[in-house]
Amino acid sequence: MKDPLQRANHYIAGFEVDVTNEISVNVEGYLKDFRQVTNINRNKLYEDTPEFNDQPDELKKDFIVETGQAYGADFQLKYEKGNASLWAVYSYTYVDRFDGTIEYNPIWDRRHNVNLVAS
Repeated sequence: MKDPLQRANHYIAGFEVDVTNEISVNVEGYLKDFRQVTNINRNKLYEDTPEFNDQPDELKKDFIVETGQAYGADFQLKYEKGNASLWAVYSYTYVDRFDGTIEYNPIWDRRHNVNLVAS
């Protein structure tokens, strides 16, 4: 691994509109381009010792460098009047990674998420 730092470009755009004095809508979209993510090597089969020199590095190294993308959008509806407030948020996300062998979706990739908050 030449450079151990994790590297990514992150782009975000959004807007917020006050529909009324009590209701506002917020929409944001994002893209994160992972150029270099250090991760545990899930494909490791051999120890990195002289007896396994004939095996490829991707089967011996403890850590590997992955690439990938994450993108999505958040939609928020907020109602506030007096001491009462209600928030409804919907998020759509997609995350993929490439470890040099296969492309996969990490286990923490949640395609759809809804949160409701009232106080």
